Amino acid sequence: MDEKELEALFEEEKTADGYGYYRNDPDGLCLTGVDDEDDRKEYTPLAGTVRIAAGAFSATEHLETLVLPVSVTDIEAGALSNGSGWAAPYKGIRRIVPEAGNPVYFSEGDFLCGRKEGKIFLLRYLGGDAHPVVPEAVETVLPGAFFNRKVSTVTLENEDLTILFPSGHGYFLEQLLKGFGQNGLNYDFGEYDRFLLLQHYNRIRIKMLLARLERPVRLSDEVKEALKEHISGHMEEVIKALMAENAVEELADILAAGFVTAENAEAVIEQLNRAGKAEMLSLVMRYRHEHLETEEFDFTI
Repeated sequence: MDEKELEALFEEEKTADGYGYYRNDPDGLCLTGVDDEDDRKEYTPLAGTVRIAAGAFSATEHLETLVLPVSVTDIEAGALSNGSGWAAPYKGIRRIVPEAGNPVYFSEGDFLCGRKEGKIFLLRYLGGDAHPVVPEAVETVLPGAFFNRKVSTVTLENEDLTILFPSGHGYFLEQLLKGFGQNGLNYDFGEYDRFLLLQHYNRIRIKMLLARLERPVRLSDEVKEALKEHISGHMEEVIKALMAENAVEELADILAAGFVTAENAEAVIEQLNRAGKAEMLSLVMRYRHEHLETEEFDFTI
C-alpha cells in the first residue's frame, strides 16, 4: 500500500465528530479508535454504529463514560480496555451506559452484561469493590472482563466458586486476571496454578494454595498432588512466611487442612518457640493435643 492509499484509508476513517475513527462494515459503522489528545469525559458513538472494535479505546486517558447507542450490538473482546498496565494508574473508561432498548447490552450494577442466544455473558466489570460477586444469571465471562481491576477475590455465583487474587502484587494480578474467558472457560486456572508453584512463600500465596485445594475446580490429580507437596514438603519455609506476617488465621487454615501431622508437629512447634510466636505456638500445641496425640492404655492388672 503506497502513501496515497494510506492517506485515503486514514481519511475514510475520520469522522465529523472530531473524536471517533470509524470504518464502514457491511452492516454499519464500526468504531475503531478515538483521538487520544481529546480531553472529553463522555462519548456516544455515531448513530448507525453497530460495532466497537478491539483496542478502540486503547489510547484513552480522559474518557470516563461511554454511552452505548441502541444500534451497537457487537463489542469485540478487549474493546473497552485501555493500554494502562499494572504499574500505571488506571485512566480508562469507568462507566458504561447502554441506552434503553439496546437489544444486547445492559448494566447489572457495575457489570456490563449482554445476551446472546438466550444466555447472559459478562463483558466488563468496572466497579471498585475488591470482592465482586458475578451474578448467578451470568453463564459466560469474556476475556478482559476484569482488566485492570484491583480485586482480592472474584466470586462466580454460577459455579459456586470464589477465586483469590494477589491484589497487592500488581504484575502477578494482571497476569492472573487474564485467565478469565480463556479456552472456553469462565476461568482457566493454568497460569494460576503455575503461579502457586513458584518457589516463594508469603501469606497471600499460602492462602491461595489452601483455597485452591479446598475447592479444586478443574484441578487435575497431578497438579493437586504438586500443590499439596508444595506445602507439606516445605513446611519450614511455609511457617517462616506465616511468622513474618504473624498470619495466625492462615496457620489455623494450615492446621485445619491437615498439613501439620504427627511427624512434623514437633519441628513446627520448635520453630515457633524459637521465634517467640506465643499465639501461634499455642494454636499448634492445642491442635496437637486435640488431634494428634493418642492416649496409651495400660492393660496390666
